[in-house]
Amino acid sequence: MKNFVIATLLVSGLASAAVASPRAASSPKERVKLVRIARNLEINPLAFEAVQQRQWAAEFIVKAPDLHLELCEPVLHPLERGNPNYNSQLSMQFMVSSAAFMVKHPKVKDPVKIQTAGVEGTLKAYQSILKVDKDAHFDFLDGLMQQKQDGQLENYVASISSTCGEMAEQAPRHKRKLIP
Repeated sequence: MKNFVIATLLVSGLASAAVASPRAASSPKERVKLVRIARNLEINPLAFEAVQQRQWAAEFIVKAPDLHLELCEPVLHPLERGNPNYNSQLSMQFMVSSAAFMVKHPKVKDPVKIQTAGVEGTLKAYQSILKVDKDAHFDFLDGLMQQKQDGQLENYVASISSTCGEMAEQAPRHKRKLIP
């Protein structure tokens, strides 16, 4: 919980700083860097440079005026009860992978697809952590892995996102069956 709160405060603090210092639109070089960092963090979330990469990505996401990322926190809320050694990294991965998807697929506006990509990136990072720490299993993430394998991950994200106000209004519901 403590790490999850710290990650949230980091992003909130960066958001406050972004309001105070408007900047130009993100450059192609910055967008490529974000995507590269997202993939690096999925493959090696515990690397020495991962902390600096997460910090750069969070700052970029918050400050880039042409990248509007809206996350539905309940999608990965159970991470708060996860392994305190990794829940902060995995929560940040959700944000970074979602933003990287937006950069790679600028025409996709469906928040469920964007957040599903974020969850998929989180699951990749989780799998990478499990290779290093076999005791890091978390039932919630293992369940999401199973839903992904069964082709139901997007339905899970859609069902949870339906509680997220404006985001729920933007998501086309006819394409997926919501999970009760």
